[in-house]
Amino acid sequence: MLNSDEPGMGLMHEPINEKAIVKPNYGHEDLPEISYRRNSMTYRLLICSMIVGLLMPCTMAIALPIPGLFNTGVDNSGTPLPNGAVDPHWVLSTGPTGTPTAIAGNPRPVSWVANTPTSRWVTPLANGSAGTGFGTYTYDLTFDLTGFDPTTATIAGEWSSDNSSNLLLNGVSFATHTGGGSAFLNFDPFTTSTGFLPGLNTLTVQVFNQGGPSGAHVNELRGDALRIPEPT
Repeated sequence: MLNSDEPGMGLMHEPINEKAIVKPNYGHEDLPEISYRRNSMTYRLLICSMIVGLLMPCTMAIALPIPGLFNTGVDNSGTPLPNGAVDPHWVLSTGPTGTPTAIAGNPRPVSWVANTPTSRWVTPLANGSAGTGFGTYTYDLTFDLTGFDPTTATIAGEWSSDNSSNLLLNGVSFATHTGGGSAFLNFDPFTTSTGFLPGLNTLTVQVFNQGGPSGAHVNELRGDALRIPEPT
């Protein structure tokens, strides 16, 4: 028989109760004692979570600028076009007077809001002050959302026109500018986050001219959307 009085031998008579072992509170008697086994398991789970987090790629989505959004009357770098130049982005798709191109008209009527360092008026004729026919003039800008999620897209900006006009996205009106009087001297702000399509989209300024000069001016046009994640 083993002698429990011998050093180290008494430990073999009774198994260690691990649940009874607690983490010392180092003098903080008011703190509850925590099971060492439970605390050890929590620590291991925390370490595992940190390792998994480091190994997983970052999935935070960031909205990116939508390409192809240009103000009226600018070149590919966003610099205003010279007088009489054809706008390479906005197209005069319909109109009773003028060619099927939008032109950086000059001079502009004094009643129109001034050209800016990043945009200018486009008109059916090179002479922006010349009278144009009564009717509807449609200026279109096409941009591509290929690779973007169209349900996350948003565009915004400001515009003016002579006379009144509607803004349309893919044929659906979402904003109106009231022409006449002092309205020509101001921009109206706009924004929309609905009606976008996968691939090609068209932003339209539909101008209703009541006689005399006519034109459209879009300024501060911008937009963003989330990219579609690459397949893994």
